[in-house]
Amino acid sequence: MCGRGIVAGDQNGSMARSAPQVGYAATLEQFHPTEILDFSAHAERQGFSGAMAADHFQPWIPQQGQASFVWNVLAALGQVTAGELGTGVTAPTFRWHPAMVAQASATLAAMYPGRHWLGLGSGEARNEYVVGYYWPDTRERINRMFEAIDIVKKLFASGLNRKDVRHDGQFYRLESTRLWTMSEVAPEILVATAGPVTAKRAGRTVDGLITEEASLDKIGSLLERFAEGAREAGRDPSTMTKVLRLHLSWSETTDRTFDSAWGAWVAWG
Repeated sequence: MCGRGIVAGDQNGSMARSAPQVGYAATLEQFHPTEILDFSAHAERQGFSGAMAADHFQPWIPQQGQASFVWNVLAALGQVTAGELGTGVTAPTFRWHPAMVAQASATLAAMYPGRHWLGLGSGEARNEYVVGYYWPDTRERINRMFEAIDIVKKLFASGLNRKDVRHDGQFYRLESTRLWTMSEVAPEILVATAGPVTAKRAGRTVDGLITEEASLDKIGSLLERFAEGAREAGRDPSTMTKVLRLHLSWSETTDRTFDSAWGAWVAWG
């Protein structure tokens, strides 16, 4: 599940702020994509607000058994739901050049104006190493992510302004080009992190933060660092999006609830 202070867009495609919402986290590594469509539509009928899905090439453990392509699923979800559609998250760093993530996100936003936000992360080795790259240390992964964000933002601007852009950086190159399919308003960009340094940098750079459940003290400290970065950039952190993802197992009995959580998340010998 995800809770966030944002709701679906208005008629102009802009995002309207509200009290915190509770959305549905579609676990593509655990369920077949057609099941995800049914579950997400059912969740919305029960009052959940929007859906987010992560970009996994393979499940966390074999027992989960699935790993469908996030952009296909989000596009289909747009047809069976009316709420927000977020990547929670995708990594524009190894499997994907940032230009491809920008194009995918811009297309989804054009299909569903005001409904899509782009959640980005620095990547997990089990997803990214499949294309044969070495796996760098945390510092390089974070720097790669923020350079990728710069490219994504440039490309969003190119689609809005109808002008070519280019990039020649430490990790990526982008030859002169633009996004030809673009929504009237660029998708919000959110960064996923549990680290205070990255959270502060995200506050200076992007539109919002995604993090996992933790102690109230840890979450409070993380949000404060994000707010510090936002204020340094001249922005009001109270108007910016924050997403907290919670893992829950819920069933008719305690035993079934425990068995479900154990089978989905604990690697058996």
